[in-house]
Amino acid sequence: MRRSLIIWLVGWALFSLPWTTFTSEPQVERINWMPFRSRPRDQVLNLAYYAPLGVLGVGFGLSATAVTGAGMLLSASAELTQIFSTDRYPSTTDFLLNSAGTLIGAALAKAAATKRRVSIGQSATLRTPRVTRTTDFEE
Repeated sequence: MRRSLIIWLVGWALFSLPWTTFTSEPQVERINWMPFRSRPRDQVLNLAYYAPLGVLGVGFGLSATAVTGAGMLLSASAELTQIFSTDRYPSTTDFLLNSAGTLIGAALAKAAATKRRVSIGQSATLRTPRVTRTTDFEE
């Protein structure tokens, strides 16, 4: 699980941060303030990319709230660093969907863990030996 989180964070750093187009001048005019004006494909990718963070965080035992908060901080830092890029467009849509993706991943992980606990509890009750009563008349 730790390796998966490290891989996710490295991927996040590679794809979210403006490594080759960084400038010291903030490009505030490039910020897309109006949410949900980007391409639907990009919106789905933002949701999908952050969902594993939610799953991994819950897998480490963090609460859904803590994991979602971490996802929001990572997303905000990515969008803020993109202000210093000459070819990136930081947007409120990305921030909102990244945060939602983290929350969805955390919720799915919590639901799966709950289902697993219920399923284990049910199978345990199914495996209890059945006591049958014999009568004196049976031979």
